[in-house]
Amino acid sequence: MVALHFSIAYRCTQASHVSLRVAVYRPLRQWEILDSEHRGFSEWFTGPIGHDFHVIGTFAQDGRSLTGTLHSLLWNPRLGTCDSGHLHYSAKLVHRPVAQPATRAITLTEYHSVEPGTPITGVVARFGPPPDHESFSPSHTIVDPYPLNGGLTYIRRGHPRQQLCFVGRDGRIVPFGAC
Repeated sequence: MVALHFSIAYRCTQASHVSLRVAVYRPLRQWEILDSEHRGFSEWFTGPIGHDFHVIGTFAQDGRSLTGTLHSLLWNPRLGTCDSGHLHYSAKLVHRPVAQPATRAITLTEYHSVEPGTPITGVVARFGPPPDHESFSPSHTIVDPYPLNGGLTYIRRGHPRQQLCFVGRDGRIVPFGAC
């Protein structure tokens, strides 16, 4: 699975009627959802505070549809703790390509021009979102869509199978390491 799109409503401790539209794009690190003997699957994906979204499901016998639950728990300084509860969903396999936002490949020179200590958000502002990313709307619900300790992976321009990784800690780029 390379993309996941959904809208979700939350009950928050300091606000009511909070909803969020989520788009998760994973063309580089695709999810492999395995449904072993129709017992189901359980997958987490991260947002800004860790494992913020949990998807559980079971495929139909023909493997073309699935049903399950989605649960999300977020924290926002203005809204407090926001919990979706366990939401039931059903989905069908589609064969049409998913429209993904344009991402820009970067050159090796651009990669090496980013100094350690640069804010992760500064790298995203300069190069655009990496191919694997999450987007949230309205953006103020999730304060920072890039985890403080994580990284950004871009495609090297002219070398579509080569990835260039920025490693982040505490919201800033640290000296470079391997992907």
